[in-house]
Amino acid sequence: MVTRAASETNMGKELTAQLLVHPRAMGMAAAILFGFGIIPGLPTLPFLVLSGLAGAMAYATSKRQAPAVAAEENAPSATEVPEKIESLLPLDVLELQVGYALIPSVDMGQAGELLERIKSIRRQCAQEMGIVVPPLHIRDNLQLNPAEYAVLLKGVQKVLQNLVRERVSIRDLLTILEALADYAPLTKDPEILTEFTRQRLARLICKAYQNEQGVLGVIVLEPSIEALLIDAAKRREPGAPLALDPKTAPRLLDRLASTLEKVLVSGGQAVLLCSPTIRAPLKRFLERFLPQLALLSHHEIAPEVQVQSTATVGLSDALETL
Repeated sequence: MVTRAASETNMGKELTAQLLVHPRAMGMAAAILFGFGIIPGLPTLPFLVLSGLAGAMAYATSKRQAPAVAAEENAPSATEVPEKIESLLPLDVLELQVGYALIPSVDMGQAGELLERIKSIRRQCAQEMGIVVPPLHIRDNLQLNPAEYAVLLKGVQKVLQNLVRERVSIRDLLTILEALADYAPLTKDPEILTEFTRQRLARLICKAYQNEQGVLGVIVLEPSIEALLIDAAKRREPGAPLALDPKTAPRLLDRLASTLEKVLVSGGQAVLLCSPTIRAPLKRFLERFLPQLALLSHHEIAPEVQVQSTATVGLSDALETL
């Protein structure tokens, strides 16, 4: 009989080493030898002795290997894949929808560079600011115009809608996400989150209404009417507009409309400066009647912006209990 071995060591040594490395094989051999020993007609004593020796060797080998096996199980895997933070985020947190004319810009097969730029920006945000921007899911949307695109953010869509409705640019998406990340643990109310976000965008908002000299001209309210509006805002339901007295509401609208007309004729801006408490509900109340009037709160005025009062609205002669 001719045999071949993969290694250059002695056949007997190779066989002995392999048997001693695997105690389970020696245990099985001990069981087989024991079975032979109890078969009538076969020499009982030699097989029982060999069975005992094989069993002892299996037991000793398993005891010797036990610490190494335990250490191997407790040791961290060298090939363990690092956990990706993105896997903890919900799916499609950010989605970019593009019209068909913009598809080449996101298709790497057509030399589109947008995907690589997005990867570079995400990497830069993580390295320089420690912010992990969620992966961006991109798909085409035939309902958009050919050159249009839309950015959808799961969970903050309402805040973006509120900003866009008041003509606030959402191009500074990083600042918006930072504001939401800071204040979302405190409240889930989209109106309140929108107000906090607007405060972070103060410079951008002011810039849209400043004149060439950098001055922000605003209409202000008399303290008495503003105090009554604050009281009405505190008594309203969350998310609801101001519940004004039926007699006071039209008078306030008339005064605001007439004042706004005078300001626009003189070249001023249609901006009303008011308390942060009433900004959102007052805007909701006025947007049906005076949609062109922008409302800014005192917290939305950047420190370096020069503010100039162009007119004051008061109802001292026509106030009713709100």
